[in-house]
Formats: sequence, C-alpha cells, structure tokens
Amino acid sequence: MNNAEKLWIMKLCPPSGINSFESCRKKKVVGFGWGIGKQPKDITYTEYAAAAKAKYKGYRGITQLLNGFQEIVDNPGKHLIWVMDFSTRVFYLCAPTGEYRYSSNKRMEQAGIVNTISCEFHKIGFKGIVPNIIANGFATKTTLRKIEDENALYVSKCFLELIKNDRLPK
Repeated sequence: MNNAEKLWIMKLCPPSGINSFESCRKKKVVGFGWGIGKQPKDITYTEYAAAAKAKYKGYRGITQLLNGFQEIVDNPGKHLIWVMDFSTRVFYLCAPTGEYRYSSNKRMEQAGIVNTISCEFHKIGFKGIVPNIIANGFATKTTLRKIEDENALYVSKCFLELIKNDRLPK
C-alpha cells in the first residue's frame, strides 16, 4: 500500500478565467500562484518562500500555504493531494512524484500555478464516493489545507491501491 503519511486538499482556482485544473492535469502538476514578479533561472522552494513572505507580508493565509507546500516539496512521496475539477465537480487524487519548479510566464501567472510539483493524477469520481471531510473541504477559501483524519488517509491509500491493481472503474 502507498506509504503516504499526510493528506491535503488543494484548490486549483485561478484569479482569471483560465481553467487551472485542466492546465495542471495536462502538465501533470499541482500548484499555486503568488508569483514574486521575476523568472529566476534556478530557484529553490526555500528561496521562493522567503521572497514570497517578504512580498506578501500581511496577506492572510500565505504563511500556512507556503509552509504546507514546503512539507510536500521536502518529501513528495509522503503526501497525497485531493483536487477537484470545479467545472465537472469530479475529484482526483494526486500523488506527488517530482521536484518543485517555479515558472513565472504570463500563461502560468494567469492560470495561478507558478509554483508546481509534478504529480500523478487519478480520477476518483463524484462527491458520493470520496470521504466527506475531503468533499466538504473544497467549500473553504483555503488554497492548501492539511487533512488530519486517519480514516480519510486510509481511504485515499485504498483508492490508490485499487487503481494500481486496475480495480477502480474508469
């Protein structure tokens, strides 16, 4: 069974009309905005977070977002992230697989995903089959939220096991 230890909800919501979820799914990444206004050649997440904390000082929720994403970046294999396609209301379970990347081009800024980590996307389904704590978690304004519920983590790991064994209906 998957060795994930932490479970998250991430809302892929743009500040504009671009479908951030679809952009992320196609690129096989999850991410968020809060650009720092430049395109550094190689920036670590720690360097980005320091610049973002300085630039967005006083913005509600920025520290929680930055610290949470840092946890994911530091140990991608230890986390699972639920996302939702807001246009279809379908839930996906993402397993982070790679390294952090900052990309501040115009398209990424518009989609609200300049900070990304590569992920496997697994389509799970509609509200009735995901844990209530996950489904209801998308009603908040928070971009990234840790879900501290052992049952939801267990069910999420079971979904991945079913997918791995090709036992989840497509």
